Amino acid sequence: ERLAELIGDRFLCEPTAELSVEINPSVTSLEQLRTLRSLGFNRLSMGVQDLDVGVQAAIRRTQTFDETQRFVDYARGLGFGSINFDLIYGLPRQTTRSWAGTLDQVLALRPDRLAVYSFAFVPEQRKNQRVLPAHELPRGREKVDLFRQAYKAFVYGGYEAIGMDHFALPGDELAQASRAGRLWRNFQGYTVHRDVETIAFGSSGISDIGGVYTQNIRPLGQYHRALEAGHLPVARGLALDLEDLERRDIINEIMCNLHVDLGEDGEVRFAEELAMLAPLEADGLVALDGPVVRVLPPGRLFLRNVAMPFDTRLRRPGGAASAERFSRTV
Repeated sequence: ERLAELIGDRFLCEPTAELSVEINPSVTSLEQLRTLRSLGFNRLSMGVQDLDVGVQAAIRRTQTFDETQRFVDYARGLGFGSINFDLIYGLPRQTTRSWAGTLDQVLALRPDRLAVYSFAFVPEQRKNQRVLPAHELPRGREKVDLFRQAYKAFVYGGYEAIGMDHFALPGDELAQASRAGRLWRNFQGYTVHRDVETIAFGSSGISDIGGVYTQNIRPLGQYHRALEAGHLPVARGLALDLEDLERRDIINEIMCNLHVDLGEDGEVRFAEELAMLAPLEADGLVALDGPVVRVLPPGRLFLRNVAMPFDTRLRRPGGAASAERFSRTV
């Protein structure tokens, strides 16, 4: 409540504003849910991950179907207008059989949106992952099959595929924006709001303001000390130049709308990038028609691979090696 009050005192909140909050039913009480609604939050994102008991035991997380259903029903009763589930594929002990059970249960709850993220196993960066049974992680083709299974289940279940890892009911504004080619993607995922500035509060938060990316200090103690000293707790930043902005738009079109027109001189200006996409065309993942790049249905899972040639910062010496590996292609 205190945080909402501080933000409300400093920012004008329109009556039609979308206020979204992410919760974990395992630690969020119904009373807290009521408080969030009273503060104006009207969208809810629930971290579900997987509802299979065996998988939950492997990741040391407990969240039953009944518990999840109770939260969904209660949230709808409170007037939350949109409910999103975050699912994760590639977790320890996930199999096509166990995953099918989770998908059926999710379909029964009928959330408005779904995000199906690939599990990034980075124990060298996340200490809590070091206790996971690494030998039980699905990898390679097995992991790809889990996403394909989710894709088929949700599309056949009445959802529209959005970008590379989201799904939405046809009446949801995300699906409407996707059909109209108005989709955008930021650090939080897919959105209908293009070029909206993002201000991040808290350690490690990433802001996007006026063509400048900044990331807050990650260690909590250092973050607090910077604030107490009256300093902005920023660890690093990047000011985008004109080429960065152009390439960001190209990557966004690929990731959101599954095609991009590079313009009249695109075949010349982006000859190197188009050459890098030739193997993907040979594999049936993309279609190249002059300056136009179009992602084919089998290529949806590999959107990052399609977009990567246009990221010159990633291709610079040390770029890929030094980048943190939270966004693996599969």
